[in-house]
Amino acid sequence: MAYGNSRGTGGASPSLQMNGIENIRQFLLKKLRTYGAIVEAALEELSTKGSTSILNVQLSHSELRRLGLA
Repeated sequence: MAYGNSRGTGGASPSLQMNGIENIRQFLLKKLRTYGAIVEAALEELSTKGSTSILNVQLSHSELRRLGLA
């Protein structure tokens, strides 16, 4: 899982390593507070296409640090 900062100055995007769909689901639902329908659609696309994106996720700098993405 990678986070791309749309306001950044470029460079490498921070990433997290996750194993298993359920770990990804729980991270998106509980830690990022993403709507369930969005999570399920993204996981379906991940399953069928091998990649997916969830756009317009807005996190504060403190949230990014807490999640290991800053």
